[in-house]
Amino acid sequence: MPSIMELRIRTCHMRGSFQAKNNQPPRISTRHLMEEPARFDYSKLAHPPVTFIQEKKKIAQRIPSAREYIVKHKLNEEFDGPLQDWGLVVQGGLYNTLIRSLQQFGLAKAMGESQIPILVLNVTCPLVHDQLSGFCKNKKAVLVLEEGQPE
Repeated sequence: MPSIMELRIRTCHMRGSFQAKNNQPPRISTRHLMEEPARFDYSKLAHPPVTFIQEKKKIAQRIPSAREYIVKHKLNEEFDGPLQDWGLVVQGGLYNTLIRSLQQFGLAKAMGESQIPILVLNVTCPLVHDQLSGFCKNKKAVLVLEEGQPE
């Protein structure tokens, strides 16, 4: 079965070795066909017009339910700070790096107490629009920090 994988650590730059077992031929292939292949089901195709029903459900039900779940379980975090005119929006994986950078400028303490309010998006998709606009309300400037890969 083909798969696509994105690794956060660039493994192509790592060194090391590992033991691998001998390759085994697949039980089912073009040389060894299935005795009874699955029957064709048009509704399981992954292209329009079959996907229109799925897309409609996604927009009408799934995304709103996901946003509701994110808010209910407080998956995104908001950290207050005395400098209320500014704000920082950051993806969850970058929070520690942000705090360390703010520390260098005297804008945060080691345990994460920031002078600038921070909205940490631990869930970036789907975005909770009300959460984001609520954070930005009454601020003069908001900086959105993203990962730079590739830089």
